[in-house]
Amino acid sequence: MWINNVLKSLYLVILTRILIAAIICVTLLSTLVLGIDFAVSYRNNIYMKRQSAKLNIMVQEIQDKISANHWTLSQVKNEDFTDIYPDYYILFFSKETYQVFYKDIEQYPLEFFNKSLSHNTKFSDVDGTTIIVLKDSKIVYRTYLVIACVITFVIFFSISMRLIKPIISYIEKIEKGINVIAQEDMCYKIPVIGRNELSRLAVNINHMGSLLYEKQEKDKRTELSKKILITNMSHDLRTPLTSVLGYIGLIKENMPSSDKNYEYVQIAEKNSLRLEKLIDDLFMYSKLLSNDLVLNMLEVEVNVILHQIIELKKYYVHFEAHPDKIYINVDINQFQRAFDNLLDNAEKYRSADSEIYLKILKAEDSVLITISNKTAINLSGKIEFLTKRLYTVDMDKKTDSNGLGLSIVNELMKHMDGTLEIEYEDYTFTSKLIFPSNNADYKS
Repeated sequence: MWINNVLKSLYLVILTRILIAAIICVTLLSTLVLGIDFAVSYRNNIYMKRQSAKLNIMVQEIQDKISANHWTLSQVKNEDFTDIYPDYYILFFSKETYQVFYKDIEQYPLEFFNKSLSHNTKFSDVDGTTIIVLKDSKIVYRTYLVIACVITFVIFFSISMRLIKPIISYIEKIEKGINVIAQEDMCYKIPVIGRNELSRLAVNINHMGSLLYEKQEKDKRTELSKKILITNMSHDLRTPLTSVLGYIGLIKENMPSSDKNYEYVQIAEKNSLRLEKLIDDLFMYSKLLSNDLVLNMLEVEVNVILHQIIELKKYYVHFEAHPDKIYINVDINQFQRAFDNLLDNAEKYRSADSEIYLKILKAEDSVLITISNKTAINLSGKIEFLTKRLYTVDMDKKTDSNGLGLSIVNELMKHMDGTLEIEYEDYTFTSKLIFPSNNADYKS
């Protein structure tokens, strides 16, 4: 079993392909080195043939010097001929040992120098051979060797990439498949190629995509069921609640305020009205999420409609109108609902010594309406959650907030092509409504 796993391993596949590339390149490098030996030897021989007369004189001079001084092979070893013949390496061999005494060129093979100019030489103790080699042959040899190594490395890299390219291409396919599954189609299946880690990865990703798709569809059905339930319940509760409010109104109208039960009737009326508001908010929010809300978009003058909304409030709002007429496209009823939620929210949570400030600002292509107030509640770290449904700033306390106000405003703004932004700094809470401007010719 473990042998099969090893043979199917992606690492083994990559290693095998790199090893194949290495074997090919080592063979190529060996061939190139042999070619370099031949090329340099051939070049050296051509030069030697052209300079044969000069070299024969040089060899004869060396022989005469050896004979005149009665030098042995060991003594010649200690002589330096570089000053006399600076362009050549001069090597001396004993016929018995063929030992190379010139250390600068020990790395060259003997066969290389056998192709150079050689002469029989008589030393005082033995018969030998003198070999003459051009010094620049060493430079040429090394240059060719470096070029051969570079060529071999480039070929090794090219062959390795060529052999590994199918694996890289498959990895790219898996990456593209993941992007498709993540962004477009969870039902997309990555092709399964081979039987290694990558193929198993593709199988697992395909399985994961199927599970995510099933979960998404299940969540959609659950969410749709919730929306239908909220809508139906809101609709079904409206009729009896209307009757309850009507009867409470009749009882309250016909009951003197001095009656001991009058206070209980007021409490019942207050709670019924709160329940009615909650049902209306739930109904509205479900319609917004279901995109069932039909808007009647009209061009309105911002200063005018905000004045009308503020006049209906029982609390004071410090309104800073814009000096110019500014127009935006909104559904008047839903715009009023959004502002009622924001203003009521500001009134509910403002500190006792704070006022509510409403201001209109105009940019080149947008209209900004801000509502700000001081609050005694620390909202640090909670801002990002305030537009989530059913979230309230005092989750651990019993309040009359249902957590839908800002969520409804946020959804209404999206439907009217606007944006809701909320900020909190130094206990100042600010709501910003941003609308596209209809005043194309306005210069701020």
